[in-house]
Amino acid sequence: MKRTVLSGCVAAFLLISPNIGHAGKVCLFPHTISHTSNDRHCDDDCGGWRERQSVTSVNLAMPSEWAEKGAFFNNPRARCNGVGCAWAELYEPTIAQVGQAVRVSYLHWGRPINVVVEADICILE
Repeated sequence: MKRTVLSGCVAAFLLISPNIGHAGKVCLFPHTISHTSNDRHCDDDCGGWRERQSVTSVNLAMPSEWAEKGAFFNNPRARCNGVGCAWAELYEPTIAQVGQAVRVSYLHWGRPINVVVEADICILE
């Protein structure tokens, strides 16, 4: 008898556990920022050109009207657009400032690129 009750409890937990982390969270819409880089193309004597470039960061900030309501970012993502993307490294986006900002860093050593940073604005219900 005890084994049946325990098995039932484990089965019930496994059934509801995927939803525990998302209980009450509602994501409303994506928020996006776009950043265009400088032209860092090298025409001559380009040995070590990539290594001489510095990392650039793009920050997506929570709009104040949503920050006041306790909103937070979820599911951050970034993409590179443009012919220069073959000469760029986009790093994984991170959520900072307790969900109020998303930061993406990139290294770029070619023609201009456009970095698009996006994350969902969510609230707890």
